[in-house]
Amino acid sequence: LVESHEKELVQMMRGKISLHAQPVKKLCDFLTTPLHSIVVDETGMKGRYDFDLPYQPGQPDVTTSALSLIGLEAVKMRRSVVVLVVQP
Repeated sequence: LVESHEKELVQMMRGKISLHAQPVKKLCDFLTTPLHSIVVDETGMKGRYDFDLPYQPGQPDVTTSALSLIGLEAVKMRRSVVVLVVQP
């Protein structure tokens, strides 16, 4: 991926995730919804990048296919993740 020179943008609507000048960590946060899983950044990439990815509710393959086209891969693995649970 080439580092971004765009103005910052964060948007998820109408079947598209648009992130401009954002770190991969922000992309992972947005991928949690279409992939129905916690997504952890293990790329080691520190820059800010542009991402325009499709998503369809209930069809995670749409998003994973788009990720592969830009050189990224979502792999199912088990990890220990700290989760904050808030109850009334």
